[in-house]
Amino acid sequence: MRVTTQGIDVNVLSQAEVVHALAEAPGNHVAFVGAGVSKEAGVPLAGEISQDIREKFLSTSPVPDPDAWARQYLKWDDLRVRYRTCVERYGSAEDRVTYFRQLLSGKRPAFAHHALAMLMADGVLYGTALTTNFDKLLEHAFTEQGFKECQAIRAAEEIEFWNQEQDRNYVFKLHGDYDTHNILNTRMETYSINEYFVEPSRSLFRGRGLLIIGSAGNEDSVVDFIKRIVVSDDRRVLSRGVRWGVYVGEHMPPGISDEASAELVRDAVQDGAVNRQMVELLADANDRFRDRRPCSVFPVWGTGNFFLRLIDALDRPWLKRTAQLFLDHEMRLRSTFSAQGLSEAAIERHLSRLRQARRINGSVSGVEQPPKVAVTAVSPADGVEVRLVYGDISSSAMMTAPEFSGRIRAVVSPEDTSVSAGGGVAYTLLSRAGPRFVLNELAKFAPVGHGTSVATSAGDLPVHYIFHAAALKIEEPRGDYLVDHDSIRATVNDVLAKADALGVAVIWVPLLGAGVGPVPPEHSFEAIMDAIFGASPARRPRVIMVVVYEEDILNRYDAAKVLRSRLPHDAVKVTAGS
Repeated sequence: MRVTTQGIDVNVLSQAEVVHALAEAPGNHVAFVGAGVSKEAGVPLAGEISQDIREKFLSTSPVPDPDAWARQYLKWDDLRVRYRTCVERYGSAEDRVTYFRQLLSGKRPAFAHHALAMLMADGVLYGTALTTNFDKLLEHAFTEQGFKECQAIRAAEEIEFWNQEQDRNYVFKLHGDYDTHNILNTRMETYSINEYFVEPSRSLFRGRGLLIIGSAGNEDSVVDFIKRIVVSDDRRVLSRGVRWGVYVGEHMPPGISDEASAELVRDAVQDGAVNRQMVELLADANDRFRDRRPCSVFPVWGTGNFFLRLIDALDRPWLKRTAQLFLDHEMRLRSTFSAQGLSEAAIERHLSRLRQARRINGSVSGVEQPPKVAVTAVSPADGVEVRLVYGDISSSAMMTAPEFSGRIRAVVSPEDTSVSAGGGVAYTLLSRAGPRFVLNELAKFAPVGHGTSVATSAGDLPVHYIFHAAALKIEEPRGDYLVDHDSIRATVNDVLAKADALGVAVIWVPLLGAGVGPVPPEHSFEAIMDAIFGASPARRPRVIMVVVYEEDILNRYDAAKVLRSRLPHDAVKVTAGS
């Protein structure tokens, strides 16, 4: 399909056409990835880095007219050189290395990096990729997966090692990385990509195609490099053409037509999603070489989403199974809920609530506080002890108290029937347990029955088991929640039965249905108590702790009242609040 954008006629493919082309010619397309890929891992884009450097300068040396100063000193109005100028002005090579190391501190590969590593390792994409990114996230993805090694080629002396070992993958770091002291456009040599990359790249593209994703192509060095490859007179170079991904949004609208997708691409390119020189180059090459070197643009709704769609289109079960373990959190949730038949409207409503729950959890900061026992109740019939505890159920202080040493311990994770560990307490427990470890086990169970639970090992948590308690069910068509006294009681009963079977002596239980769910905290507590004291003594752990984050959620005296309605008055003791 041809569209006109920026006054240029350009060929637009649908995402389905690109996925088909890549799937039908495994190993015959080379990935070129830009900053948009690492953006999905939280690495700032060039514009954001420029803004940060500008603010750092102005915070230490205020000027009367910041905009005039930035225009002159940082070339702020010239998008082609703004980033380069900002980074150069920042300081010495050592200062720049320190800055970028701090910028990348704590960053982990996004699913896009993991997917690219898997696609390269499995031969779907060619085993060498190109990148202008200064981070090491793609290399780290290979390391985390452990299937193949990936060697970075960053300098002339490293070129000789390229493709010497066929069981290894490679990445050409066209602008080096933060350890080479030549971070993008910070020295004269990097105003253009070094010559030693050009001929190997031409060799790389003989009989193959180029997949560009996550790049706007704004840097002069990228324009020059790609131009030298695309206009090569060697008929074998890029014989499978160029496909340039254009970011058009976060999520693909359901049922979107090819025509509507092409309009999104046209508008994005018009707004500068791809450098005008690159658009002209693609259009000229497509007209000049036609079927011999077809050049096109196509829509991308997130790099990770694009790679996942490619993996789903392949008949490679190993890739599909592995990909699920490395999905970014929200991608995993969408995939889980969609696979279980939830509508887009229900999924989006549920996800918005989970995001809110994660924001609330993330706003709690500071030093970990020791748990505080507010109410203690001991059943005179069998000596089973129930405690109401204020604190973070996922904290190490909660689970490693010396009094429980040597006992089999478990923690309950509040779940929906998808066992998605999507938000609130469930998400926190998953994060601290080690997501891939636990998710690999959960994948064997989902979905589960409403009012039931499943037991997994606890990963990095200092307990033996996690009981994933599905007291909540997401209902169609709007994503409303089905959770009430009966479903909470049934779920806790199921948890207690599994605890008994596994010999669990100590268990931590959060309020169920009272996080993203609509159940008032006191009502959730009542349902949990009904389950505990309605169960046979043999099915109860010796110590059951109901954990509430803070007393504003459930007052200790209200909880004691609930307990005294089920036990003798003197069996319940309340600790005075501090």
